Amino acid sequence: EIRQIIGCDALIYQDVDAMKSAIGSLNKRIEGFDASCFDGVYVTGDITAEDIARMGASRVDNGSDEDDEDSHASHSNQSVSP
Repeated sequence: EIRQIIGCDALIYQDVDAMKSAIGSLNKRIEGFDASCFDGVYVTGDITAEDIARMGASRVDNGSDEDDEDSHASHSNQSVSP
């Protein structure tokens, strides 16, 4: 039903570890990738739960939306080891 609603050919429910394993099996040179939106592990290694809470509170306080500067901070082309 969800597949039909969103208009896709297939829909797969997969846990994060299985997703990382599948990506790694496609290309052995890939040591890892940023899955922070799923697992909260940021490639920079210096983002803490407190940072996330502070950014969230700042958005609420300022009435910001997801197009602000902080929301783009985790989008990088770096990789992370699993």
